[in-house]
Amino acid sequence: MADGLEGISAREAGKAEPRIIVSGSPEELDRLVSVLVDNAVKYCDDNGLIRVRLEQRKREIVLTVTNPCASLTTQDTRRMFDRFYRADASRSRSTGGNGIGLSIAQGIVSRHEGSIRARKLGSELEMRVTLPNG
Repeated sequence: MADGLEGISAREAGKAEPRIIVSGSPEELDRLVSVLVDNAVKYCDDNGLIRVRLEQRKREIVLTVTNPCASLTTQDTRRMFDRFYRADASRSRSTGGNGIGLSIAQGIVSRHEGSIRARKLGSELEMRVTLPNG
């Protein structure tokens, strides 16, 4: 496996939704997904399963990225979008980026008139992006 992916599994779960079209900047939307998945990989517990789901609802598109992250606290989720904030103080630029990825993701979502939130669900972290449909 590629560096950083040891002990993390991916599998197809459930039935894929029919074709979903998201309006916006392809480059920015690609960056958004990359930031969220990269963050999940960096902070996933050993032997964890990262789940990515894209759903179309009547008036919105919802992208959810979930990963096990037992060390994360509810208080951490309140600051995750702050520039340079790191929930894991042991991470440095050499081991985990520079702490601006989720702030960038928040900016992209805002420019697309959507919302993004982080929440702790038991031992898992859920990142949920909601964008207007159409």
